[in-house]
Amino acid sequence: IMDMTMDENHNLWLASWGHGISKYDIKNNIFKHYRHNPKDTNSIFEHSVFNICATGNEVWAGSLSGNKIARLNVTTGKFSFLTPDKSINILMVYQSTKD
Repeated sequence: IMDMTMDENHNLWLASWGHGISKYDIKNNIFKHYRHNPKDTNSIFEHSVFNICATGNEVWAGSLSGNKIARLNVTTGKFSFLTPDKSINILMVYQSTKD
């Protein structure tokens, strides 16, 4: 486990090294895993997630390959990605936080 956060619904989100993101629904004692699937463009971009932050209906994740930040829409279960301008050299996303 590299990082963890709790969302407004009291679900625990875990960022893991080599195993993507996991959501633990504490109330129902259920785990859901989000892993990279090269055949699915809506899956997370890699298995190693360095940090995680839950805000409303979204979960944000950063990795060591800092060229992308993943945003999970919790309702749809689909990821989208933010890629910084090429003039910005981001090597790694160390931390994300709510504004």
